Amino acid sequence: MGRYDGRVEDRRGLGTGELFRKLNSKLRGYFNCYGVIGNSRSLWQFHNEVVRMMYKWLCRRRERARMSWERFNAKVEWHGLVTPVINERPSRRKPGMVCLY
Repeated sequence: MGRYDGRVEDRRGLGTGELFRKLNSKLRGYFNCYGVIGNSRSLWQFHNEVVRMMYKWLCRRRERARMSWERFNAKVEWHGLVTPVINERPSRRKPGMVCLY
């Protein structure tokens, strides 16, 4: 999680749209890699941590009042944020195959 926190911190000067585009690209790759059967709880946990982290860094960009969760959720709805997806299909797994992650 610290790796993503640093990436958002480094890029928080970008426009909100560009920040969401880059974050969605990273999340899509993460969910493609770890989106296997039985891992949905940890994917949603990771997604929720990323949402909290984005809220934290977007709040720090403002000098005056803190951004409300309603305003943040409106930004997320406007720009869109990738949600976790399970990409593995049970029929594609070969019997006796060992998963190493």
